Amino acid sequence: MLRRLPCTIVIQLVLLPLVHPWLYSCGTEIRSETTHLPVRLRCVNWYGAHMKTFVAGGLDKRSCGAIADSIGEIGANCVRIPLSVQVVLQDPVPPPTAIAGLNASGCNASTALEVLDCQVRELTRRGIMVILNNHNSFAGWVGSYERVPQGLWHTADFPTKDWVASLALLAARYRSDPLVVGIDIRNEIHDQNGTVITWGKTDDVDSDWKAATILAESAIREANPEVLVIVSGLSLSSDLRAMQDLDNYRSKYVFTTHVYQSSWWFTSINWRLVLLFSLFFIGGNLGVVCYVHKRYKAWRPYTTVRTYRRDLPYVISGAVLLPMYAVVVSLVWIEQANQAGCSSIAEDSTPTLYLGMFGLFVVKLAWIVLATHENVLCWGRLLMYLCLWNVCLGAVQVALCVFYQTYGAVLWELRRWDSKHIPVMVGEFGTYLGDTRVAWGWLLHYIRDMHFAYWPLNGCAQRFETLRNDTFGLLDCDWVTIRDVNLTKRIFPDPIEHYKSRSSN
Repeated sequence: MLRRLPCTIVIQLVLLPLVHPWLYSCGTEIRSETTHLPVRLRCVNWYGAHMKTFVAGGLDKRSCGAIADSIGEIGANCVRIPLSVQVVLQDPVPPPTAIAGLNASGCNASTALEVLDCQVRELTRRGIMVILNNHNSFAGWVGSYERVPQGLWHTADFPTKDWVASLALLAARYRSDPLVVGIDIRNEIHDQNGTVITWGKTDDVDSDWKAATILAESAIREANPEVLVIVSGLSLSSDLRAMQDLDNYRSKYVFTTHVYQSSWWFTSINWRLVLLFSLFFIGGNLGVVCYVHKRYKAWRPYTTVRTYRRDLPYVISGAVLLPMYAVVVSLVWIEQANQAGCSSIAEDSTPTLYLGMFGLFVVKLAWIVLATHENVLCWGRLLMYLCLWNVCLGAVQVALCVFYQTYGAVLWELRRWDSKHIPVMVGEFGTYLGDTRVAWGWLLHYIRDMHFAYWPLNGCAQRFETLRNDTFGLLDCDWVTIRDVNLTKRIFPDPIEHYKSRSSN
C-alpha cells in the first residue's frame, strides 16, 4: 500500500493536521483554524458535473475512490469541482453510462447529488480538500467556444435567488465535512447582453458584483459559517483592482483569478519574425541616413518646390507613425475587450488612446507651421533626424522582443492580481502537454508559490455531444495513466519537501 499510494499517505499524515477542522484567511495567507499555520492549496480541477452528464468525468471507467487515489499520486492536496445551479437545485438522474464505474467503490448513487456525495467522501477520506465551484447556471460547457454565454451569475431560468439558494444548499449539505473547505461562488463573470458588471457602484444584485457577493456570503454564512467564500475577479476572473475595498470581517474571503496563455496577446505573436523585421527596419533607416548625409552634406536648405514635394511624404508618414500606432492599438484593444465582456480591461487603453490622438494633433499642427516655411527649412536634415528617430523606435521594438521572453512580461500581465488584505487563488490555469514556450515556464514559476487549481484532471470530456481529447488533461482517457510525469512534478511539488519549506518559514 505504501508503494502504491505514497503521495496520498503523505497528504494524510502531513497535510491533514494543517487543515482540520477549517480554514480562514489572514492577510494574504490561508491558515488552519487549529494550528494557525499557513496552508497552501495545490488543487486540480475535476470537471464534468457542470455539464449535461451531471457527474464528474471518468466515472464511466473508474470509481470515485480509484480516481481519488490517482489524484493523491499526482501530488494534489485539493480538488476543485465545477457544478451548475441546475444540478444542485434539480438533482437530476445522470445517464447510466456516465456512472458505469461508480459502484466499484461501494457507492450506490442514483442522482447527481448522491454521486457528488460519493465523490466528496472518497476525496476527503484520503485527506484531500474539496472546493465546490458554482461554474454556470444551466448545464453545459462554458468558456472558450461557448454556444450560449453564461457570464452573469443569473439567467432567465435561474435568477439570482436560485443562484444564492444553490450556494446555501451546498454549504449546508457538507457542513459536517471540514475538508470541504471552500465554495467558489461563480466562474469567470463578464459583461453580457448589455449588462455591464460594476463593483460597489449600485445595490443591484443582478449587475453589481459586490452587492451579489455580499448577498451570497450572507446565505453561505447562515448555512455554514466555517467554509471559505471564494470570489471571482472581474473581467473573466482577471481583474481584482476594483475589489480591494471588500471587508474581510470574518476572515473567510478568498479572491480567485484565472489565466491561460491564450488570453495573453503576445503569446500569439511570432517574436522571431518581429525581431527580423525590426532589424531590417533599423538597417533601412540607417541606410537612408547615410544616403541623405552623403547627398546633403552641405546642409543647404532646399530652394525648389520639386525637391520639397518629393521628400515631404516620407517625412509626414514617419512623423505620424507612432501616434497612429498608439491610436490603432488602443481602439483594437478596447473593441476586443468589450466584445469579451471585459469593460474594466478596456478602460486600460483609454490613456494611450488620448495620448495618441494628442500626438496626431501635434503632428498636424507642426506641419501647418512647416508648410509656411518651405524655402527656409532643410528637408534633408529633417528627413535624417526622422530616420534616426525610426532607428530608436526599431530599437524599442527589439527591446520588446526580448522583454516578452522574460519573467517581467508575466509580472506585467498579472499586475491586476495584487491584493492587499485577501488571499488570491488561481482557480484555473493550464496548457497543452509538451508546451515548451518561455511564457508557460515563467507563468508556472509565478503560480507555483500561490494557491492554485490546475485545469484539468480530465484527459477526455463529453463536449458538445462528442467525446473529445482534452489536451490540457493530466490523466489519459483511461483515467489511470499520468500523461506527463515531469509536468505534474513541476506543478505539484513533493509534499514532504513542500511541508518542510513551509514549516521553516
